[in-house]
Amino acid sequence: EAIAANNPGESKVIRYITEDDEDKIMPPPPNAPISPEQISILTQWINEGAKNTVNCASSCDSLAFKFNTDVLPLLQTHCTGCHSGSNPDAGINLSNHSGVSLVANNGRLFGSVNHASGFSPMPKNSPKLSACEISKIKSWIDNGAQND
Repeated sequence: EAIAANNPGESKVIRYITEDDEDKIMPPPPNAPISPEQISILTQWINEGAKNTVNCASSCDSLAFKFNTDVLPLLQTHCTGCHSGSNPDAGINLSNHSGVSLVANNGRLFGSVNHASGFSPMPKNSPKLSACEISKIKSWIDNGAQND
Protein backbone atom coordinates (compact mmCIF):
# COMPACT_ATOMS: atom_id res chain seq x y z
CA GLU A 1 0.00 0.00 0.00
CA ALA A 2 1.14 3.54 -0.63
CA ILE A 3 0.08 4.42 2.91
CA ALA A 4 -0.59 1.65 5.42
CA ALA A 5 -2.44 3.30 8.31
CA ASN A 6 -0.74 2.68 11.66
CA ASN A 7 2.23 1.03 9.91
CA PRO A 8 4.83 3.34 8.34
CA GLY A 9 7.17 0.35 7.77
CA GLU A 10 4.63 -1.11 5.33
CA SER A 11 3.92 2.24 3.64
CA LYS A 12 5.52 2.60 0.21
CA VAL A 13 5.60 6.38 0.56
CA ILE A 14 7.97 6.13 3.54
CA ARG A 15 10.11 3.59 1.69
CA TYR A 16 10.40 5.88 -1.35
CA ILE A 17 11.18 9.09 0.51
CA THR A 18 13.83 7.39 2.65
CA GLU A 19 15.41 5.38 -0.21
CA ASP A 20 19.21 5.63 -0.61
CA ASP A 21 19.26 4.60 -4.29
CA GLU A 22 19.07 7.77 -6.46
CA ASP A 23 17.19 5.80 -9.12
CA LYS A 24 14.39 4.99 -6.68
CA ILE A 25 14.24 7.94 -4.25
CA MET A 26 11.27 10.28 -4.31
CA PRO A 27 11.17 12.98 -5.23
CA PRO A 28 13.78 12.23 -7.87
CA PRO A 29 16.86 14.43 -8.26
CA PRO A 30 17.37 17.27 -8.98
CA ASN A 31 14.41 17.90 -6.65
CA ALA A 32 15.31 18.49 -3.03
CA PRO A 33 14.83 15.46 -0.81
CA ILE A 34 12.16 15.39 1.87
CA SER A 35 13.61 16.80 5.10
CA PRO A 36 14.01 14.63 8.19
CA GLU A 37 11.41 16.84 9.94
CA GLN A 38 8.90 16.25 7.12
CA ILE A 39 9.58 12.51 7.21
CA SER A 40 9.01 12.53 10.96
CA ILE A 41 5.68 14.35 10.58
CA LEU A 42 4.54 11.97 7.84
CA THR A 43 5.61 8.94 9.87
CA GLN A 44 3.74 10.23 12.93
CA TRP A 45 0.62 10.85 10.82
CA ILE A 46 0.73 7.28 9.49
CA ASN A 47 1.36 5.93 13.01
CA GLU A 48 -1.75 7.82 14.18
CA GLY A 49 -3.92 6.17 11.54
CA ALA A 50 -3.35 8.40 8.48
CA LYS A 51 -6.67 10.16 9.03
CA ASN A 52 -8.00 12.92 6.79
CA THR A 53 -7.69 15.94 9.05
CA VAL A 54 -8.61 18.69 6.59
CA ASN A 55 -9.93 21.69 8.55
CA CYS A 56 -8.88 20.06 11.81
CA ALA A 57 -5.77 22.09 12.49
CA SER A 58 -7.08 22.53 16.00
CA SER A 59 -9.95 21.05 17.85
CA CYS A 60 -13.06 23.15 17.63
CA ASP A 61 -15.08 23.48 20.80
CA SER A 62 -18.58 24.43 19.71
CA LEU A 63 -19.41 25.15 23.36
CA ALA A 64 -16.89 28.02 23.37
CA PHE A 65 -18.77 31.06 22.09
CA LYS A 66 -17.61 34.20 23.86
CA PHE A 67 -17.38 37.15 21.52
CA ASN A 68 -13.82 38.35 22.17
CA THR A 69 -12.13 34.96 22.50
CA ASP A 70 -14.14 32.79 20.09
CA VAL A 71 -16.40 34.67 17.67
CA LEU A 72 -14.31 37.76 16.89
CA PRO A 73 -11.13 35.78 16.05
CA LEU A 74 -13.20 33.57 13.74
CA LEU A 75 -14.60 36.66 11.99
CA GLN A 76 -11.14 38.20 11.79
CA THR A 77 -9.88 35.07 10.04
CA HIS A 78 -12.76 34.73 7.56
CA CYS A 79 -14.61 38.03 7.26
CA THR A 80 -12.85 41.27 8.16
CA GLY A 81 -10.72 41.27 5.03
CA CYS A 82 -13.85 42.59 3.27
CA HIS A 83 -16.06 43.68 6.15
CA SER A 84 -13.96 46.24 8.03
CA GLY A 85 -12.38 49.65 7.66
CA SER A 86 -13.95 52.92 6.61
CA ASN A 87 -15.78 51.43 3.61
CA PRO A 88 -16.70 47.80 4.43
CA ASP A 89 -18.41 45.63 1.80
CA ALA A 90 -22.20 46.00 1.88
CA GLY A 91 -21.77 48.53 4.69
CA ILE A 92 -21.25 45.66 7.15
CA ASN A 93 -18.39 46.11 9.59
CA LEU A 94 -17.47 42.89 11.37
CA SER A 95 -14.38 44.19 13.13
CA ASN A 96 -16.13 45.18 16.37
CA HIS A 97 -18.99 44.09 18.59
CA SER A 98 -21.41 46.84 17.56
CA GLY A 99 -21.13 45.97 13.87
CA VAL A 100 -21.30 42.23 14.46
CA SER A 101 -24.23 42.40 16.88
CA LEU A 102 -26.23 44.47 14.38
CA VAL A 103 -26.13 41.70 11.73
CA ALA A 104 -26.33 38.98 14.38
CA ASN A 105 -29.58 40.39 15.77
CA ASN A 106 -31.22 40.91 12.36
CA GLY A 107 -30.38 37.36 11.24
CA ARG A 108 -28.00 38.28 8.41
CA LEU A 109 -24.86 36.95 10.06
CA PHE A 110 -26.15 33.44 10.72
CA GLY A 111 -28.07 33.28 7.44
CA SER A 112 -24.97 34.19 5.45
CA VAL A 113 -22.45 31.93 7.19
CA ASN A 114 -24.95 29.06 7.15
CA HIS A 115 -25.55 29.60 3.40
CA ALA A 116 -29.29 29.80 4.04
CA SER A 117 -31.64 30.46 1.15
CA GLY A 118 -32.18 34.18 0.58
CA PHE A 119 -28.81 35.19 2.08
CA SER A 120 -25.53 35.95 0.36
CA PRO A 121 -23.29 32.96 1.24
CA MET A 122 -20.24 34.02 3.23
CA PRO A 123 -17.31 34.03 3.24
CA LYS A 124 -17.60 35.10 -0.37
CA ASN A 125 -15.79 32.91 -2.90
CA SER A 126 -14.54 30.65 -0.11
CA PRO A 127 -15.64 27.35 1.40
CA LYS A 128 -18.41 27.39 3.97
CA LEU A 129 -17.26 27.68 7.57
CA SER A 130 -17.03 24.41 9.46
CA ALA A 131 -20.09 23.12 11.29
CA CYS A 132 -18.31 23.85 14.57
CA GLU A 133 -17.55 27.46 13.60
CA ILE A 134 -21.15 27.99 12.52
CA SER A 135 -22.31 26.43 15.79
CA LYS A 136 -20.15 28.88 17.77
CA ILE A 137 -21.72 31.83 15.97
CA LYS A 138 -25.24 30.42 16.42
CA SER A 139 -24.67 29.73 20.13
CA TRP A 140 -23.28 33.23 20.67
CA ILE A 141 -26.32 34.76 18.93
CA ASP A 142 -28.78 32.49 20.79
CA ASN A 143 -27.22 33.53 24.08
CA GLY A 144 -27.83 37.23 23.47
CA ALA A 145 -24.86 38.22 21.30
CA GLN A 146 -23.04 39.47 24.38
CA ASN A 147 -19.90 41.61 24.22
CA ASP A 148 -17.98 39.14 26.35
